[in-house]
Amino acid sequence: AGNLGSIGNMIVFSSRTFRNRAYSVYLLSEAMSDFIYFDFVLITRILQKGFQIPITIRYDVLCKLRQFVSVWGNQVSFTLFSFATIDRLLSAQRSNIVVTGICPPIAMILLAYLLIRSVRGVIQRRIVPDNNGPSVTLAHRSVLQNMDSRLTLMLILQSIIAIITYIPYASELIYSNVTQYWSKSDLRNAQEKVFVELTHLLSYIFFATSFYVSLISNDGFRRQFKNFFQKPKSDDRTIHINTIFHTNTIINIQQK
Repeated sequence: AGNLGSIGNMIVFSSRTFRNRAYSVYLLSEAMSDFIYFDFVLITRILQKGFQIPITIRYDVLCKLRQFVSVWGNQVSFTLFSFATIDRLLSAQRSNIVVTGICPPIAMILLAYLLIRSVRGVIQRRIVPDNNGPSVTLAHRSVLQNMDSRLTLMLILQSIIAIITYIPYASELIYSNVTQYWSKSDLRNAQEKVFVELTHLLSYIFFATSFYVSLISNDGFRRQFKNFFQKPKSDDRTIHINTIFHTNTIINIQQK
């Protein structure tokens, strides 16, 4: 029954009618995941419990693979189903343009804040001395705090760029959605077209500034980038030493 249901879902959601819909991609992937889950986890369970064939005991690879697929199948299936439900929920809303414009910067700011808190928590746990172990040196503490400050600066810069680039884009989407049925003059249509083009060009800045933000806010990134264009001095020194050794060897042979 499970295999037939999964095959039926794959046939329906891969058809031309549903192929171009976003939620059908999630449901098709879920059907594939369910098919793998049924055909591997359930079959091995039937062989082991029903027919008393200890395949997972005899073969460690099958045991580990079954454990992975059993956990992976549940998580992937429920996650894909949740994505399909969220997609249908958002697409059914009349304010989906507003959600599309506002959600990305809000989500980025929230994730950046959570990441900063997580990093700071890890650093605080490493800095606080343990009663049963040696305390952290001041140099180590300085390195951790420097790493925290660089990461914080990088995320703050990225968040500021996201706000600057996405808020005009979101405003343009909301304005276009609200005023799409209004009567407008040719001059106003031309002004709105110029504003739309400017906001679209501005939105590309976020995707182009990741390298430069890392270059400005991260010393290690700048150092690695400089080293990429510099020839390693150790290699030149090694070549020079090998050349001298080879020349001395030839001279000694000729003297003999």
